[in-house]
Amino acid sequence: MQLSHKDKSLILLITTALVVLWIIFSLFSHLFFGNFKNSDSAKIISSPKQDWINLSRPLEQSDLEDRVILLDFWTYSCVSCIEATAEIKKLEERFGNKLTVIGVHSARSASEAKNSALKKAVLKRNIDFPVVNDPELKIWNNFKIKSLPSFALINAMGKLERTYSGLDEMDQLKTDVKKIIEKHKIKISREPLPLMLEKYNTIGNVLSFPTKLEYAARFSYKSRNLPVLFIANSAQNSIVASSLTGEIILKIGSEKEGFVDGDFDSARFNNPLGILFDGNKLYVADSGNHALRVIDFKEEKVSTLIGSGFRGQKIESNTEGKNASLSSPSDLEFFPNKNVIAIANPGSNQILSYDIKANSVSVLAGDLAQTADLASFGGKLYFVDSYDSSLRVVDQKKEVKTLLDKDSGLQHPLGLAVDDTGVYVVDSLNNKIRKFDFASKKLQDFAGSQADLDEPEGIIAVLDRFYVADSNNNRILSINRGSLKAEILDVMPPLRLPKEGFLEYLPNLQTLEKLVVKKDLELAIKIELDDGWKINEQGPSFVNLLGLTSQDKADLVASFDWVSVKEKEMKLPKLSSSKDYLLQGTIYYCEEKENALCYIKSYEQKISAESEGAEEIKIILGGKDGQK
Repeated sequence: MQLSHKDKSLILLITTALVVLWIIFSLFSHLFFGNFKNSDSAKIISSPKQDWINLSRPLEQSDLEDRVILLDFWTYSCVSCIEATAEIKKLEERFGNKLTVIGVHSARSASEAKNSALKKAVLKRNIDFPVVNDPELKIWNNFKIKSLPSFALINAMGKLERTYSGLDEMDQLKTDVKKIIEKHKIKISREPLPLMLEKYNTIGNVLSFPTKLEYAARFSYKSRNLPVLFIANSAQNSIVASSLTGEIILKIGSEKEGFVDGDFDSARFNNPLGILFDGNKLYVADSGNHALRVIDFKEEKVSTLIGSGFRGQKIESNTEGKNASLSSPSDLEFFPNKNVIAIANPGSNQILSYDIKANSVSVLAGDLAQTADLASFGGKLYFVDSYDSSLRVVDQKKEVKTLLDKDSGLQHPLGLAVDDTGVYVVDSLNNKIRKFDFASKKLQDFAGSQADLDEPEGIIAVLDRFYVADSNNNRILSINRGSLKAEILDVMPPLRLPKEGFLEYLPNLQTLEKLVVKKDLELAIKIELDDGWKINEQGPSFVNLLGLTSQDKADLVASFDWVSVKEKEMKLPKLSSSKDYLLQGTIYYCEEKENALCYIKSYEQKISAESEGAEEIKIILGGKDGQK
């Protein structure tokens, strides 16, 4: 069969059209699909072996397609970075799944670059967006970042819109985020990332990243008069008053982040740090709220002295308290007398003076480097600047002198205490307590090598002891000044059983599936722990069996205190098939070693009795995970 000229022309036309369509499709695929690997978004995936936090798996390039991405470059030892992250959280809350926030941790030191340390920093600062550890600064270099904090805004086409440096550009960043989201709103992917928040993988504790401590030799509250240790329980946004044996006398704050005055149960703080006691009042450096708060134990209320919840700028001159704004205050100290409170204000690199009677704020010292802690002694105010790892002192003439600079070997000091022999410095990233000796002018190790400290923060001297807030271990250590022996102060909450029989407070609760047991049989409750773990005999562990009388009421059937719990086996009375039961308990347990880490696990389980069923009840503790 011979094709006509017309047929040949038609075939040629069709072939040409197909070739053109293929070329167009290839170009389209290259521009809009294949080109992603060369986009700015792809620069985030610097290595297939990146360490990600708050994710169930590392992100891939495909996860980042069609997203408006905000990169937050930060490190956890930088106060301005923490202030910036608080603003980034607000943006994330405002725009929801239209904005993808990724934290890029750009460490300043090898200690900060450890993934284990970063995980704790994410927990301490309650960060819920994905964070990638960038210890070699690959992502930093990919986006040509020069300083911290910095930000990079990427549009839904994967193109970098611009970078921003410092808090001064935060307002412009917020404006640009809104514009870019509006421009790309049709294209933006709203598919959720594979989130798995770190805080859900962590066992709870009574203390959560405690930071600062204060001692009151005589604390009067209601009918009690006793010496107490005040603890800034920072990650739980509360203040704890503990006896020197660890009994919790009082807790102030709802544990919900916020800025609310009021009674002790409803008041809210945001990362409270420095605390200062006098006249049955406790002054609080409410860091996240940029405020100075006061707890009045006689009136049983919390009120605000300085601050409105917004970050302040550098204070240049005398300012009325009501008009002053702080910037991430970290510590408080009376200086030069008890009518004036010195305020470490690291966000503006100043130490401020607050005259209580005049209600006015002035500048005591400026041009500092992220002051973290204060201590007065001998008419002088000693302080540590964490950013340049220095120890300094200021006198009443406002003259500042550096005692130790960054070449001393200190690494991000966060606390100090002073006596007539020298200054005891909490060398946080070196996990030590070190002493600057007044006589020799030398710095030497004092304690910490045998105590397994993990980024300690606050320290105070009480009689023959130092108390140290071992922040990342969620504990308070007591160190004997003579023997240097360290012991854990077991801070334990009081347990209350209301009329209905149900416990009001069950820390770190795990609710188990309903269990059917054999009726009319003396059942055994058995506690099983991993090797190397033991029941904490100083903790108020207990197990209660309740008989349910209605949905919200119960009678106590059997109760076992810590004496019984430490034996790890308890016998229950025979149970009836005519009633449902509820097993509740809290168990305190520790590693079997000196200065061990300790944890809490609570259980709740409904139980019914039938003719056939289990003949024992097991409570399983699996070391740090709390369960196997």
